[in-house]
Amino acid sequence: MPTVIVLLAVAAAHAGAPAVTHASADDCAVFAAVGRAQLNWGSAAPIYHLSPIWKRDGGPTYVQDCDWSRLGLARPAIASAASDLSFYFTPPVYDRARKAAVVQLSTSVRSKADQPLFFAALKACKLERKGAGWRLVRCEEVAAS
Repeated sequence: MPTVIVLLAVAAAHAGAPAVTHASADDCAVFAAVGRAQLNWGSAAPIYHLSPIWKRDGGPTYVQDCDWSRLGLARPAIASAASDLSFYFTPPVYDRARKAAVVQLSTSVRSKADQPLFFAALKACKLERKGAGWRLVRCEEVAAS
């Protein structure tokens, strides 16, 4: 387990903050399907850097610590304060039967790392289960600046 994740869990436990939850295998497969189609992610990492930690208001911190190589994807660069291009996924929301999922993909661009966002876009993506995997049905832009 990466050191950062362990430190997050220890800090949360000591601060009385909610626990850390990790992306499930289905979550990771959903991210992979969207990443392939929307970020041209494959054997080469996307040009955007991944922000793998989603801090939920009043809920557990959600960590996308997926085994990207097992999903056939190159390991993405992890976003930092110096990243000009970054992206993140929201945790997927599944229907009751876990046959459909919706996830949001946010991409952002800064002109310089220490400057405010120059451009940001948010897409809502719908997927359906196809055998053991997930198939992207469509992504629609829901916000852009």
